[in-house]
Amino acid sequence: MESRVPRSLFEPYKIKGLHVKNRLMRSSMVLSMAGPDGTVTDDLLSMYRIAAQSGVGLCCTGGMAVNADGRLNWQQLGVWSDDQIGGLARLVDNVHAYGDGCVLFGQILSRNAECWGYSDSRGDSPVGIDGLSEEQIWSIIEAFGTAAVRVREAGFDGIELHGAHGYLISQFLSPATNTRTDRWGGSVEKRATFLLEICAAVRRGVGDDFPLGVKMNTADFVPRGHWPAQTAQIARMLADDGVDLIEMSGGLPYSLELREALRRRAAEKECYFRDAIGPFTEALAGTEVALAVVGGIRTPAVMEEMRSLGVDLVSMARPWLCEPDLAKRIAAGDLRPAKCVSSLRACNLCLMKLPTGSVQCERFYPGDCRMSCPIEQDNPTYMAHVAAGEMEQAVRVVKADNPLANSLSRVCHAPCETACRGKNGEPVSLRDLKRFVVDWGREHNIGIEAPRPKTQRRGKVAVVGSGPAGLTCAYWLAQRGYKPTVFEKEAVAGGMLAWGIPTYRLPRDVVVADVDYVRSAGVEIQTSVALGRDFTVGDLFNRGYCAVFLATGAPTSRSIDVPGIELAGVTQGLDFLRAVGLGEPARVGRRVVVVGGGNVAIDSAMTALRLGAEEVTIVCLEQLDELPAHRDQVEDALEEGITIKPGWGPLRIVGAGAVTGVELVRCSSVFDDWGAFNPAYCETDVERTVADTVILAIGQAPGLDWLAEGSSIAVSDVGALEVEGFTLATSMPGVFAGGDAVVGAGSVVEAAGSGRYAAESIDRYLTSGAGSSRSYLTPASDPETRGDRFAPYVPMVRPTAFRDVAETRLAEGSQRAAVPKLPLAQRMRSFAEITGTISEDEATAQARRCQKYDLNLETDISASLDRMVSARALVFDAEEDTP
Repeated sequence: MESRVPRSLFEPYKIKGLHVKNRLMRSSMVLSMAGPDGTVTDDLLSMYRIAAQSGVGLCCTGGMAVNADGRLNWQQLGVWSDDQIGGLARLVDNVHAYGDGCVLFGQILSRNAECWGYSDSRGDSPVGIDGLSEEQIWSIIEAFGTAAVRVREAGFDGIELHGAHGYLISQFLSPATNTRTDRWGGSVEKRATFLLEICAAVRRGVGDDFPLGVKMNTADFVPRGHWPAQTAQIARMLADDGVDLIEMSGGLPYSLELREALRRRAAEKECYFRDAIGPFTEALAGTEVALAVVGGIRTPAVMEEMRSLGVDLVSMARPWLCEPDLAKRIAAGDLRPAKCVSSLRACNLCLMKLPTGSVQCERFYPGDCRMSCPIEQDNPTYMAHVAAGEMEQAVRVVKADNPLANSLSRVCHAPCETACRGKNGEPVSLRDLKRFVVDWGREHNIGIEAPRPKTQRRGKVAVVGSGPAGLTCAYWLAQRGYKPTVFEKEAVAGGMLAWGIPTYRLPRDVVVADVDYVRSAGVEIQTSVALGRDFTVGDLFNRGYCAVFLATGAPTSRSIDVPGIELAGVTQGLDFLRAVGLGEPARVGRRVVVVGGGNVAIDSAMTALRLGAEEVTIVCLEQLDELPAHRDQVEDALEEGITIKPGWGPLRIVGAGAVTGVELVRCSSVFDDWGAFNPAYCETDVERTVADTVILAIGQAPGLDWLAEGSSIAVSDVGALEVEGFTLATSMPGVFAGGDAVVGAGSVVEAAGSGRYAAESIDRYLTSGAGSSRSYLTPASDPETRGDRFAPYVPMVRPTAFRDVAETRLAEGSQRAAVPKLPLAQRMRSFAEITGTISEDEATAQARRCQKYDLNLETDISASLDRMVSARALVFDAEEDTP
């Protein structure tokens, strides 16, 4: 083991005369441990006592809200009332008593403009401050100044303003979120005015001798945002204005892809924001401002490197949670990296909470299962409730994110599970666990009706299509106070959920439950009315709708150019499933061949079997490990005796008037060297298979026959609705689109995610006063390439839980839940649901496998700490080197 004390980390430092014993800083974190009135609790006292004992020189509190509605959550500290000063004073005394010279800064913040009476949309919206009046702005500045006085009265050693991460101050600083043209916006200098006025108000309250710091973005990492050249300029303005400490952080929280890319880069090189250190040190040259940097720092050698680059204080957050005595072991010469979630591995905190039951690490960093979910389902929180036996609370958490929870708990392809590892490396059975929760809710009549806003004071919005995208969009619009009306061309609501997914996977009463839930939120649904037949988009605006969301799906089967498709017995997969789903006549022969490898092909094959087919064969170009169909569905088909012939494509369909067979040709490759779909065939390798029914299921396309000639709504080269990616706005003002109508055939949960995002975008559009749905948030073109250096916009790439189909089978000794299934003999001629629901005991066991929560710790804090130390020692003994 390397044993060299990094002395530069333990040199003392002074900030405006305040003695800081070393260069290690504990950055602020959202701890979610305060009382409902924002007051200090015993858990917080324990947390900060442990923080003080860790050996850090400077510790910041988690952001303390300067107004009650400005909290990030309802268990966050507050400093908006004199009644809170006593508890804060006790917290400060606790740190000073146990901290061996640790100094404590109180950090203050406000979440966003919405918290001050200007309602724009959800809390992390990229817009919001433009509607604040001069009077409101000055009242906010005054609130920060008053809060700072309380911070000093409580005995804190200094104060830090949180001006990063998309909170209110950073919304003013960034051109991506501040489009004002008055004294508060329009240039770097004007956008900084709000923060400089807050600093002045703080100084008036606490005096010039009280250390003042600012946590700020080093870059916004979003289109039209600031990059280090501008943020360094702001840092210099702060220095000239008398700020004593600048903590480099960032950025705006609207890009999960970027967050993942930064996280991966930190795992390889450490320190998310190292590229901005140079501009900041240059900007602060000649000043006495202390410079701190936070973000993904784990290794003592990297901490020393930061110091050599001109950083005065090395700031960390999660490493102190993972290892409370990290500073002490570094001082002792143990220079191995911290075990924390800033790397790509699970940290010890995932297994051992500090004060038991209080620290929720999902609050510190969203679980991969949540980040990989298109609707951002709060999996860790509802799992914690299940693990504790709190089923009603679990239902309410699930329904808070997911208005289609009943359906998605059955047909979601569970991308969350590909990101999960559980305690033994196997994914938690998240989808099955969610199904248990929502089924429990239906059984106990919990979460049957949706919450409704107190007033519906906003305008009407039309949603065309009642599939997952349309229903989800309508639901979230209703939650924001709009009056949405959904128009559905079929006689039943639900879109593909109602007729495109067979009942053996998704029973109709489950879909009805979700539709009723959306209706209960205040959504009107009209059926048997079709766009293009009964009304036009223009008609909707004439009827008083202020915006339109097009969620018309991809209900059209793609055609295939082979001889014989006109023969009797040849049908399209979607037409076949629609007829069965809507109770219309649908017949199949004894021998059925299905062409295609996606979910529609699998569903068509299994449906044909239930309608009486004796032999069903799926012919697909792809190999088994390339099939686009969900793996569990492939497993179900194979179990039922359906034959899959991978690597073959149809050459011609043969027959005289009616189908008698299909001539197949061997497919040598599906994709070309560029990864594009471009199949190549071995034309000499041909065989014939007998068939009296052929179902073509080679893909889906948006049905855009409703578009009138000369329509102003643009269509992309691939025949889908064209939208601006940042807003989902079409080329027609006030018209938005999402789901399969934009991307082609996708998953149910992806369509639902697009609906939720569309609701947010429509809300931003309607509250912005913009005349064009494309103008209000379209990123400005940037001719410079600086963004390429700091913002690697790449798709999230995550490890897959299963490499091939066979791995979906539970191995012996697996800790994943074994979901009950209908016996083969009963299900092959029945449309009864195949899968059942796991038991409560199984659900509880699954929830406790989540590494984000460990509910089986000692209630005594000292015992928990001993357990952490012991476990950490075992880890370090077992691993001399960490990746």
